[in-house]
Amino acid sequence: MVDSNNNPKSVDIPIPSNTSSSRSIDLIIRKLSEAIKKGKTLYDAQSPGDREEPPKEWDPWILSRDRMRFMRRRSKRQGWMKGMYGSYENWKKCHPFGAMPTVAPFHDFKWNDMVDRNHR
Repeated sequence: MVDSNNNPKSVDIPIPSNTSSSRSIDLIIRKLSEAIKKGKTLYDAQSPGDREEPPKEWDPWILSRDRMRFMRRRSKRQGWMKGMYGSYENWKKCHPFGAMPTVAPFHDFKWNDMVDRNHR
């Protein structure tokens, strides 16, 4: 939630609202709760056999430099963005979360095995 006297620059998803009013906070929380309940109801309405099983994969956002606020550049507009996409805005439409690194396919592992391997 962002009030008129806040800087939305470091907020991922700004919601313009009056942050000093408990009614506006209650409204936002109520709407989020309703959306979660509706999604859960729709999911539960499907038979278990009809539910699509998403494949396991690593989350590239966790490994992205754009995720870390202290690593962000002051000016993100680069010349190659204009050359490849026509403008920074077009690049942003194609990459809403910033540049994502390529990630190896997911594989099962156990944390304890990794710790044992490193301490031998």
